[in-house]
Amino acid sequence: MGSFIEGFKKGYNNQYGDDSTVDELDYKIEKAKRELEDKKVNHILHLLFSILTMGFWVIVWVLIALSVSSERSALEAKIKMFSEAKSKKLHVQSSYTEPTKTTSISEEDKRELKSLLELKDAGVITNDEFEARKSTILSK
Repeated sequence: MGSFIEGFKKGYNNQYGDDSTVDELDYKIEKAKRELEDKKVNHILHLLFSILTMGFWVIVWVLIALSVSSERSALEAKIKMFSEAKSKKLHVQSSYTEPTKTTSISEEDKRELKSLLELKDAGVITNDEFEARKSTILSK
């Protein structure tokens, strides 16, 4: 049973990656819950068939019950994974902050950065020297 769940998780990760929105995840959760409600065995009906067939129907009854049980387990795992994905999405959305505004660079600083870049491209200064001077200019 564990390998089935692991296989399902791999399929879920491939099919339902992080591209689903919260609304889509809500829809998928509700759909899986409805499917779960529909996956029930009518034990009364199977008991009547077993009595009418003098017990031969018990074999079919057991096979159906096992099949429905594994389908229900898969749906429960699906609901759990969708719920976890939804909570992660909500956490990411709630922790999002607007990026801070950057200050504008003066024309003089732009010219100086351009000349530094030309010096670096020409091989006059190293990349480390360029980065150090650039950070100095940008930190003004």
